[in-house]
Amino acid sequence: MFVAPIILIVNKNLLLALIAVNLAGTVLGVYFYWNQLLSTPVWQWLFVLDSPLPVLLAAVSYALLLKGKSNAWLDAIAAASGLKWGLWSMGVILAFPDHFLSTGVVAWFAVLFVLHAGEALQGAALSLKQRLSAKHLALAMAWLLLGDFMDYSSFATYSRALPDGAVTPAFALATVLLGLACVAVVWTLARSKLKATKWLFGARMR
Repeated sequence: MFVAPIILIVNKNLLLALIAVNLAGTVLGVYFYWNQLLSTPVWQWLFVLDSPLPVLLAAVSYALLLKGKSNAWLDAIAAASGLKWGLWSMGVILAFPDHFLSTGVVAWFAVLFVLHAGEALQGAALSLKQRLSAKHLALAMAWLLLGDFMDYSSFATYSRALPDGAVTPAFALATVLLGLACVAVVWTLARSKLKATKWLFGARMR
């Protein structure tokens, strides 16, 4: 008769730990982009912080879960964005090792690589939290496409922390396709019958 309370305590403590980790990750992300934010109009900050934002949304999602609540719109954006930008950041670090893994900063970007791997895994895990509908994923897709438009069109007034010549039409197209693929993955996981995260999230919300 003591099993249920113990499981509840473990889940609560784990969720609190995840909230703390994600908030710390958000602060780290803001620090990483701080100089860029200072030179960017405030209304564009959400697009500059494309990777820290889903980390913050994940923290909010866990906080809601502690109160027995959930928001499918938030979960959809957090899952798809986290998966996309986690994978994107890992790929960029590996694709441009001379830029990101040069002497003096290799340890820093090695840490960032691991953290973004965690962000991608978290996005996949959040996909299993509840059954997201087509309208929720449509919003997530629209948000990702808007972010890509802001990143790679002449409309934006900020630039990415990428080596010169890295941003080509092919690079931009690959980023867009990655986002669409991540939405498809989130949709597949959200509609599946996997129970891998039941120990954390409890019974899936329908």
